[in-house]
Formats: sequence, structure tokens, C-alpha cells
Amino acid sequence: MAPKPALLLALLLLPALFAAQTPLQKFLNSSFEPDQSVSAQPLASPGQYYLVSAGGLEAYVVDGSSGSAVLDRARLVEILSDDSRSKSGLDAKASAALGLDEEIASAKDAGEKKCMQYLGLDMHPCSDRESCIRSCFSVPQCSAGPLYSDGFLEAFMEWNAGRQRFDSLLMSYSDSQEKMLEDASLIDQKAALLSELSALSANLSKNAIFLNRSDEGCGGGGTVRCYEYCPKVNYSASRIDAGRQNLASLKSALASLQSQPVRAEGILNRSLQNDNYLSSRGRLYEEFRLGMQKKVRDLNLSAESLSRRVWDREVDLLISSLSNYSAGVAADAAAGLYRKALAAKPAFESRAKAISDRISSDQSRAGLLDAKLSSLEKKIANGEWVLGNLSSEKYLGQLLQIRENAAAPATIAEIAAADGMADALKAEVDAEIASKATAQGSGKPVQLPIQLPQGQGAACPFAFALLALLAAAFARR
Repeated sequence: MAPKPALLLALLLLPALFAAQTPLQKFLNSSFEPDQSVSAQPLASPGQYYLVSAGGLEAYVVDGSSGSAVLDRARLVEILSDDSRSKSGLDAKASAALGLDEEIASAKDAGEKKCMQYLGLDMHPCSDRESCIRSCFSVPQCSAGPLYSDGFLEAFMEWNAGRQRFDSLLMSYSDSQEKMLEDASLIDQKAALLSELSALSANLSKNAIFLNRSDEGCGGGGTVRCYEYCPKVNYSASRIDAGRQNLASLKSALASLQSQPVRAEGILNRSLQNDNYLSSRGRLYEEFRLGMQKKVRDLNLSAESLSRRVWDREVDLLISSLSNYSAGVAADAAAGLYRKALAAKPAFESRAKAISDRISSDQSRAGLLDAKLSSLEKKIANGEWVLGNLSSEKYLGQLLQIRENAAAPATIAEIAAADGMADALKAEVDAEIASKATAQGSGKPVQLPIQLPQGQGAACPFAFALLALLAAAFARR
């Protein structure tokens, strides 16, 4: 049955779909390995720039239109600063902070001027009790009644002093406020001014000259004095609190902006490190691969040499396991996982050293046993004149049995057992030589199992002395 046209079209388009990678995708595929966790986040900067992170670390800034990394430090700082400024809303926060003083002044201006007019402050200053009374007397509405109400003058004076302090604080906030954008420590100073303005705003709004019957405590039976003399003034309590919060955000945004040069330096260093790795990983892995092959080959040769004297099955198993491990490393590299493959080097070298140390230990134990048996054989042969034929033959027979027990290829357990038997035999030989030498040295007759020729008498004392000296010499060996 002929394939359907739609299926043919899909088959034709499939290679094109895989080939149609964006410049950014091509960069990611060529710069990172399949098992790495990589992300690319768009940056809010003019152009198509992406922040590429690998393993949670910022590694590159990439031009998405060309698929190339930005490796110029000044350009990196510019791109990152644009992104920081945009995402933090720095410009809007700065504008709000710089325009806050005018907003506060504008909000209170109309109501405050009207109240000052009602109190005569537009014509006379009020700095003490007498001057404030004079000011009030200049307005018939003020002098006609409120002035004589209990507490009115005090409320009037308190409000006048408060509004002057408010204006002074607002002027301090306005003074050199542009420098906040250059020195973040100035933001703390401006925030402290807003905190004082906030508290003062609450007090001014609650002054008795503004309170009316709708305010808490002013109704019938209330305990609060409420003169309802001036229209309420908007001292921007909520605006001031919002301004304080904005300053905190502005400080954070400025700190972020000011940290971009250091951030750019870190990204640039990691970009160069990864580029260096990419250019050297092939050579590094090839050196590692050849080193693994040589090490496995050398270990096999050492194991073959060892097997002629010692049979240690664990050595063969360990070498086989190491060979499989190296094959796994090669498979990782073939899959493009060079980082994983190269990271296996310390483990491979550690395992190879453990095998080499085991082979050396096995060879050493076997060599020490062979040397010990040869030395013991020589001791018995040289001490035959003291030990006598029968004892020498007995000891040589035992020595032969020990050799047969540890004959090649012997296990380490067999070598260890033979070593213990050799030590015991040496102790027995040394004890007998010492015993017979002591007896001869004391002048006591010692029956040596030596057949004398027919008709000959006992050896002369000189011969006994000579034998004693020889025995003592052998005992010290």
C-alpha cells in the first residue's frame, strides 16, 4: 500500500524541524553537555540578550540574534544594568521619591492657607502667646468667640508650631534629594525625615481646631475638645507612608544596580572558564583514556606475574571491575558527557592504586616467606655439627613440608600459615642449638648422635671446646 501524502510530508519535514535551531539553541548545544541543567532567561535590555545559567550559576550573557556570548566587560555591565534598572522599576521609584515633596506640599497647600487666613497668620506672625492673640484679633471670626474658648489658643499655637516644623522637615527632604541616586546612605537619611513627617502628620490632623462632631470623642458626652474652626488639611499621611516604602524599594534597586559590575565580572570569569574547558576537554579526556588503558594493561601484567607464585582471585575480580569502570567512562564520553567522564579520574586512580598495592603486598609476603625458608635451611645446614644428623634431618624434613604447603601458586592464607610454621620451626632449632651449646660449654658430656670410627675414643677436650664455640656462634645467628 502506498504511503499517504500527509505521512510523506511529515517524513520530509522531520529533518528540517531538527535542523531549524535558533542561534541561541545552537549556542547552548555547543557550550554545554546533555546532563547539565541549563536555563536561558531573557534580559530586559535593548536587543535580544539572554542570561544563561548552568547548575544554578550564571555562566553567559548571549546575544540571541547571533548566538554569540558577550565577552566584553563594559558591554556586559551595560546590558546587566539595563536589565536591573528595568526589572526593579528603578526609574519609576526614583521619580516618585524625587517628586514626593511637591505632592505633599501641594496636598496641604489650599487647606493650610485657608486656616492661616482664618487665624490671621497671613497678616501677623505667631511665635508666642501674645503674638498669637494679636494674630487672632486681626480676624473678627477668631476674636469673636473661639479665642476665649478653653484650650483654643493652645491648640492654635500647637498647630502653628507643628506646621512650621512640618515645612522645615519637608524642605530638608527636598534639599539635595537628587544625590540619593548616587549615595544610597542618603536614602536612610531621607527615610528618617519621612518617619518624623509621618508622626507629625498624624498629630497635626488630630489638632482640635480641625476636629468636628463627626470625629471620635467629639459627640455628645465626648471628652475631646473639637472646635471645628478650620477645614481639615490633608497632611498626606498615607502618601508619606507609601513614600517610606518606596525609599526602601529604591535603596534595594540602587544596590542591585550598583552590584552589576561585580556580577558582570563573575559571569565573564565563568564564561572564559567554560570556553577554556570546551577547548581542552577533548585533549584531557584522550590523555585520561590512554592512561586508563595503560593502567589496566599494566595491572593485568602484574597480576599474571603474581599468579606464578600467589593465587589471589580477588585481584582478578578487582581488575575486571576496574576494566568495566573504564568502559563506562568511555561510554559517558561517547555520549558527550565529558565532565562526568573526567570527574571519574580520581575514583579510577584510587581503585587502580588499591589493586596495585594489593599485588605488591601479595608479592612482598610471598618473597619474605621464601627468604625466611632459605635462611632457615641455611641455619639448619650450618648447625648440623651441633644438632647432629638426626635432628638436622628431622628439621629439614619439616622445612620441606612447609615449602610444599606454600608451593606456588599458593593462597595468601597458605602463605600466612607457612610463615607461622616457619617461625615456630626456627624457634625450635634455635632452642636446641642453644641447649646443646650450653651443655658443651659447661664441660658436661653431651651425647651427639654421631657415629665414631671403630676403635677411636672420645673426642679430646679441645674438640669439645671448639664445638661449643661453633654452637654458640650458630645460636646467635
